[in-house]
Amino acid sequence: MADNFSVEDKDKNSLAKDVPSPVTISQLTPNTIYSGWLATKNDGDATLAIPDQTTLPSKPSMTLTPGAKQFTANVKLATGDGSAPITKAVISYKNGDNDAKTKEFDKPMDLSSLVVDGLADGTDYDATVVVSNASGDSGASDSVSVTTDSAKIAVTGVKFVDESTNINVGETKNIIATVSPDDATNKALKYSSSDTTVATIDADSGSAKGVKAGSVTITATSVDDTSKTATTAVTVTA
Repeated sequence: MADNFSVEDKDKNSLAKDVPSPVTISQLTPNTIYSGWLATKNDGDATLAIPDQTTLPSKPSMTLTPGAKQFTANVKLATGDGSAPITKAVISYKNGDNDAKTKEFDKPMDLSSLVVDGLADGTDYDATVVVSNASGDSGASDSVSVTTDSAKIAVTGVKFVDESTNINVGETKNIIATVSPDDATNKALKYSSSDTTVATIDADSGSAKGVKAGSVTITATSVDDTSKTATTAVTVTA
């Protein structure tokens, strides 16, 4: 006759009673370390200390944040999972019908900020994640989609439409500058006046107003690259 066993936890609660080996213990919390279990033979002849047991993690979830040539994954364990250490996370990702690639993250790691880089700009990717603890792997998460940021086109120069401008005291006039190339990603400019007692200028719109007679220099600076600037002369007449 085969030996049967009964299993109790460290608080003497029965987990299994008079069953053959191997003994299956059910209704446990995923991703949890269980310790202090004892197995007793049905004839009471021997009591065995069971080594610590860790249940597998449940299927995690994941959200993705796009970046330039990369995305950042925020991986969350399933609600109700325990706190056993996660030792590894593997993100699988693919573009269209291309073969899937993987990136592995080992402990220590921040599950809320796993970066997958080396990707193409402005490209759609589908990704899943599997997390692991000391006992093995979870199931794969549901697939999540993300589109990486488009390639940035840098500003190479700034130029005013007019080399000089005349305005009267109290008059308002737009002093317009443009950036090159025409398809630069960030075309924003900031305007400034060399002497606001002579002429003021709105930093964002380039709208200048004459305050008193005199001359000033108006500067336009690229927001994308502050080393790219242009200047123009403004003469204010009474």
